[in-house]
Amino acid sequence: MVKTLTVAALPAVLELPWLLWPVLFVWGGAMVAFYTLALALMGARFRGETLAKATSALVITYCLGSIVGPLAIGGAMDWLGPPGFITGMVAVSALLAGVAAARLHAERF
Repeated sequence: MVKTLTVAALPAVLELPWLLWPVLFVWGGAMVAFYTLALALMGARFRGETLAKATSALVITYCLGSIVGPLAIGGAMDWLGPPGFITGMVAVSALLAGVAAARLHAERF
C-alpha cells in the first residue's frame, strides 16, 4: 500500500525537491522490504530442503521480475508517453497490494 501511494504521489512532488526525496526514500524502502519480508515469511513457514527450494523459487521470481518489469514499464511509456511510468508502477503496485489483501483475507477465514 505504501509503495502504491508513494508512486501515485510522484507527479505531485516532482517539482518539489524537498518533498520528492523523502517520497523516493520511502518508495525505495518499500520496494526493498518486499524481498526481505518474503525471506522472513519463508523462514517462518519452511524448514530444511523445502526452505532451500522456496528460496530458489523466490530468487528466480525476483530475477524474472527484474527482467520483465522494466520491459513492461517501458512498453507502458511507449504506449502512454512519460505518464506510462507512473501508470504502470501504480497498476503493478495496486495489483500486488490486492493479491496480498486477498491472501490475508483468505487465511483469516
